[in-house]
Amino acid sequence: MPAGALHYQAHALPTPVVFDRRVAVVGLDGDVASGARRVSLTAWLLVTGELAGRLKPELTIGFSGTKATSTLPLTVYTTPLEWRVGDVVMVSGAVDVPAGAAPGPVVLGVQDAGRRWPARGGDVVIGTLDERSSSPPRLPWSLTAPTATSAAADDDAHAVRREGPVVVDGRFDEPDWQRAPVRTLVPYRTGSPVSARTTVRFLWDDDAIYVAFDVDDDDPFSPYTKRDDPLYESEALELFLDADGDADVYVELQSNVHDVHFDAAFSGGPRKNMQLGYDLDFETRTATRPGGYGMEWRIPVAGVLDVPSTTLVAGSSWSIQAFRLERRRDDSGAVIATEASSLWPIERNDFHALDRMGRLIFDAAPAPFETPGGSLQ
Repeated sequence: MPAGALHYQAHALPTPVVFDRRVAVVGLDGDVASGARRVSLTAWLLVTGELAGRLKPELTIGFSGTKATSTLPLTVYTTPLEWRVGDVVMVSGAVDVPAGAAPGPVVLGVQDAGRRWPARGGDVVIGTLDERSSSPPRLPWSLTAPTATSAAADDDAHAVRREGPVVVDGRFDEPDWQRAPVRTLVPYRTGSPVSARTTVRFLWDDDAIYVAFDVDDDDPFSPYTKRDDPLYESEALELFLDADGDADVYVELQSNVHDVHFDAAFSGGPRKNMQLGYDLDFETRTATRPGGYGMEWRIPVAGVLDVPSTTLVAGSSWSIQAFRLERRRDDSGAVIATEASSLWPIERNDFHALDRMGRLIFDAAPAPFETPGGSLQ
């Protein structure tokens, strides 16, 4: 292998890099072609979650100062429309180093070829672009392997402390929302279809948690118009909050596109001692957009049961789970399919799976490895 090559022993990454909980890069091999500004790359992908619409992902490689995108063609094992959870797929291709690329990191990303889901949660530096001064044959650029820590991924959700006012209007146009890490909901069970994307972001201040759901939906609807109607029997967004994480007392909150609310409290474990009389003064506002809607929430901390403190503190965390219930209708309006997605997969038919909740960490700044957007900057 020529000097300056990028190579991983036995093709294995020190830590698999997971993109949007759907695809993990588990191995890389590549080099810089002698006398050319071209990087050849082979990657081994492990399918870790259902791909929306079974669409083929693309690999992207970004360079410091500019960017170049290459769709790496599938070479072995399966065809693009047959990727299943557990498949290992090898892709390979070459990317030309763009003219004027500055020395700096070379970043690997994954995105969906059909733009049905973004790549979030794991863009990784796979090498460093350096100017070379060696004698001919001259390689104008070289790649050096990164440290193992660059392949780390964070599976917690993160809330950023807001710095300015937030108007709950469903539009997410405040600067604080642009700093907030974006998470994409995944199929709540392996193999369950999810045809439309849902993302969620979190902010916090001393007194409240703010939640931004961005929902792709060409047919949003719900027949329910009264508080504590069974919103879960139609389309709804849901949050489960176990503030102290003891899997005992917890709160279920729901809202639909009409900003109608359902709230209930439980004690003693999953589904036990349900209190429909529990009313939390939480606020939601929904704003429609072409192809979907945004729903913004404000949840007062003091109204949530079993909170460790009525004031949030940076570095603390709550156990949470988020869900979307989507009903697909035919032209006559009849429901023909139900889809469910969640912030973390639960792998069984029970939204009250407290053991499958994740952590929402209240950060003072955006968390690493959770940058929004599906392309390399």
